[in-house]
Amino acid sequence: MTDLAADWVGVLADWSVRWGVLILGLMAILTTGRPRSVAGRLWLARLVLVGGLFLPLLPTWWTVPLPTVVRVEAVADRSSAEGSGRVPHLSSVQPPPEAQPAAPVPPVSDPVLRPGPDEPALAPPSAITWPVVLAAAWLAGCGGSLFRLAAGRWWLARVRAAARPIDGGLLAEFTAVRAELGVRRPVVFLTSSAVAGPALFGGRRPAVVVPPDWAALPAADRRAVLLHELAHVAHADDWSGLAEEFVRAVFFFHPLVRQLVARLAFERELRCDATAVRQNVTSSHLARVLLDGARRLGPGRAVLTPAGATPMFHRNAVKDRIHQLLEADMTRWSKPLSPARAALTAVAVLGCCAGLAGIGAKAGPPADSPPATPGTAPDRKPAPGVQGTVTGPDGKSVAGATVLAVGDAGWGERMRTTSDAAGRFSFGTMPVGKSAYPGVLLVAGRDGFAAADTFWSPAQMGAVELKLSRVAPFSGTVKDAAGRPVAGAEVQAGFVHRSGEDPGLGRFACCAWGYVPAVAVRGTSAEPFYLAKTDSAGRFRFASLPAGDERIFRVMAKGFAELDTGAGGPVEGKHTLGADALPAEFVLQPEAVIRGRVVSRVPRVKPDTAKILIQGRDRLHGFSQTVQPDADGRFTAAGLPAGPIGVGIDLPSDAPATARDILVTTEPGGSKDISLEVVPGVEVSGRLQYHGTGKPAAGAHLSMIRLVHSQGMVGGKPADADGRFQMRLPPGKVQLHAYKVRTGNAVAVQSPVREIEVPSDAARYALPKPFELVEMIPPPLAAPPKNR
Repeated sequence: MTDLAADWVGVLADWSVRWGVLILGLMAILTTGRPRSVAGRLWLARLVLVGGLFLPLLPTWWTVPLPTVVRVEAVADRSSAEGSGRVPHLSSVQPPPEAQPAAPVPPVSDPVLRPGPDEPALAPPSAITWPVVLAAAWLAGCGGSLFRLAAGRWWLARVRAAARPIDGGLLAEFTAVRAELGVRRPVVFLTSSAVAGPALFGGRRPAVVVPPDWAALPAADRRAVLLHELAHVAHADDWSGLAEEFVRAVFFFHPLVRQLVARLAFERELRCDATAVRQNVTSSHLARVLLDGARRLGPGRAVLTPAGATPMFHRNAVKDRIHQLLEADMTRWSKPLSPARAALTAVAVLGCCAGLAGIGAKAGPPADSPPATPGTAPDRKPAPGVQGTVTGPDGKSVAGATVLAVGDAGWGERMRTTSDAAGRFSFGTMPVGKSAYPGVLLVAGRDGFAAADTFWSPAQMGAVELKLSRVAPFSGTVKDAAGRPVAGAEVQAGFVHRSGEDPGLGRFACCAWGYVPAVAVRGTSAEPFYLAKTDSAGRFRFASLPAGDERIFRVMAKGFAELDTGAGGPVEGKHTLGADALPAEFVLQPEAVIRGRVVSRVPRVKPDTAKILIQGRDRLHGFSQTVQPDADGRFTAAGLPAGPIGVGIDLPSDAPATARDILVTTEPGGSKDISLEVVPGVEVSGRLQYHGTGKPAAGAHLSMIRLVHSQGMVGGKPADADGRFQMRLPPGKVQLHAYKVRTGNAVAVQSPVREIEVPSDAARYALPKPFELVEMIPPPLAAPPKNR
């Protein structure tokens, strides 16, 4: 029994180590961001899973000789040890290279240690046989994991048996989506109050089960969810997920195997998201559906309880899925894997498996010399800041490029460096920002190329590549409604990213667009790549925009309403850069004006200590302006476009006051008079903690959801060491949201939005229920600001 246990523990240990090396190689590849395609990442992870399972069956074709450790009997030499009777330690006999032993030392299989008179006798061998203990522990853990899996399957069967079929128009929608995806497997459509969100119940006849309020969702949201769930059916993800859970049960002790199985589940979710995107569901729409579903579900809650018995229904990857959907390059990550790439990847991974399995070890003769001393080169640890490379259109490195790093995704501190001869750049520390959000805007530019920019967050791993583009000039004129040229207008170029092209429809399925904050590049060598001014004839010119790119433009001039060609969604192909691009003509409309006054009901807070935030809503999303009131609290906001605009007050963080925002609808050439009130408010206190542990979320911030927000979006001071917070809120119903980035591993955690009623008849109010932060949603500034 002991020999059998020892053999199995040895095989399992060797198997685990080799597989762990293979998984670490996979994680290193995925950390670099390659491959970009989710289908490629999923295929690569599956190859590592299958190859790892077959490692013990592959032959050993190369053995590495190990030096023999010679054990000898040590005899006490009382004459040389002053009669102490102490026995020297056993050691291997390895004479130095320049010394030769006088006579060979015979190996002794069982050395005998004779204790001296002042030493206790050696204890007898332990009766515990550790191989048996380890094998028993593995059997117990494996059995517990399999029992949990079986209990989950039993519970799913019960829930499915009690579910009710769906018919009528909802069934017709389901059938239409199933036909759209070409799903051939028999699948039923059910509803059950046991599920808190849509879920796939797998098996020989899978079922898509939705909650009872399914019909209340918008039709577009229902279609997006059904596309995702039926994509799981089309790819038989229920069967593959079940097989992977068996692997997890057998290797419950192996953190890297568990991480691999979790990665496979996550990549399957991304592949189904990509399927929905290819079926003309915009990425922003699908991201919103995921966010709404997560909010309805609640922090840490599974779609189906008990979560411990049904781990496949615990939605713990929503934040990363949303982050992927908000990526600019949707075409690359959502496209299917080509057969050639699949075959090449399979050959590479299986070759690595054969190499790992083929290396063995055997005992060899004693070493003639000690191993060489390794060098003393210091360990290269990644810097805590940002590193990357600047490359040109041909992929070669670009030296001498100016690289900017701007905190708060373009609104914070600005840092500058230059790429070296190999195109590398590095910022040893992150630029300081005023926000709790860690997004960093990176911009690279050099004469002869178009600039490159990206948004980076500490949650991203590996180096950043900023790829400069070939240039194309772009010019145009700015006029007023009467056709007169407008001199001194500022024209800003923005980006447009289209993806998910559908050849059958002849158009792109989704689009993202926006602008790099002008404050991030103004006054730097990167400014001409993004900003231009009109001359006396109203003409402007960009000399170095990316050739072949589609662009949007924002035009601002005194006395006129701001013009944004991206408002409401950019018209496809309207401004595509190239040698044959026609000059643009922008016509500015009369400005709308908001005049107002800040009235302070708090003697210690003077009106001129506040800032007035003017921000567009809905179709004006992205418009923003800040004005400063005078000593009497009067202010004027000019240059406003027509439409819904939020107006609010940004007070100093230590001000013993608060205020409510108001919504104003402006008209071309019109003027609106408003009044904003600063009130004492109510001191609201409570506790922030991590879900599931109850541990305090020290340093987390709590903010109020407003019509407008400052760049920091943070209200009050961070929570103290016990997670306690205090902030001042206006009376009535308010919505709150907690957020934090954990230092060290840069994992973003936040709470769902929670609405509370702040009493109007109290100066202080303690929340009876703590806010729980969960790892659910990515930082809002991890991706470029987009109009939707």
